[in-house]
Parts: sequence; structure tokens; C-alpha cells
Amino acid sequence: GVDTDPNNPDTDGDGIKDGADYAPLDPNAGGEQVPLLPVLAYALLALLLVLLARRQLKI
Repeated sequence: GVDTDPNNPDTDGDGIKDGADYAPLDPNAGGEQVPLLPVLAYALLALLLVLLARRQLKI
């Protein structure tokens, strides 16, 4: 990125490599938050599929 140190993989010293850091020059920027809704939606979908499969197979 612009103004990052090419000889230092973590210019701001926050423990996240510059290539993966969305704010490579700000050590106080928190990590990206992962939205929880898609995770819950996939879990609910998996549960519904399991329940439907059990109902079809009458286990």
C-alpha cells in the first residue's frame, strides 16, 4: 500500500500483515467485524435440511 514499509510485513505493528490489514498505517484500527447474520442463516438452513431429511427417512 501507499506509505507502507516494503521491508516490514506489518508497518503499524498491530499484528496483522499489511496485505491483510484494511488500515495498514493505523495500529489502533480494530479488525474487520464479520457480520453474524449470514453465519446464523447458514446454520438455520443446515438445521432445516437435517430436520427435513430426518422426516423423509423417518429416523
